[in-house]
Amino acid sequence: YADQYEVRREEKKERIEKNKRRQSRNLEERAATDRGLNPRDMRKNELKRALVMSKNSTASLGKFDEKLNGEPKVKGLKRKFDPLVSAKGEEKAKNMAILNRVAKGDTSATVLNVRKAQRAINNSKRNKK
Repeated sequence: YADQYEVRREEKKERIEKNKRRQSRNLEERAATDRGLNPRDMRKNELKRALVMSKNSTASLGKFDEKLNGEPKVKGLKRKFDPLVSAKGEEKAKNMAILNRVAKGDTSATVLNVRKAQRAINNSKRNKK
C-alpha cells in the first residue's frame, strides 16, 4: 500500500511545478501585452521561429526533413547570376575592375563579402568547441 505522506508530498511538488509554469507564462503574456502584441500571436511566432531554427540546425538545412501541416515556407536568399552572353567587353571590364581593386589593396565593403566572412568565423568557433 502507498504511504499517504509520500503521496501528499508528490502532489504538492506537482502543484508547485504547475504554478511555476503558469507564472512564467503569465510573465511572457504580460511582456507581450506591454509591447502591444497579442500574447497568442507572439507565442505562435516564437514557435514558428523555433521550428525554422531547428530545421536549419541539421546538416542538410532541413531540405530532407518532413514538412508539417501549416509549416511556414522559409525564404532563402536569391542569388543573382550574370547572363551567359553579355555585351562585348563587359566581362573584361568587370575582371579588370576587380584586378585593379586587388592591385591597389582596396578593402572596401564591396570587395568583402560580410556574410561569408561571418559564416567562416562562426564555423571556426564551432570547430574549436
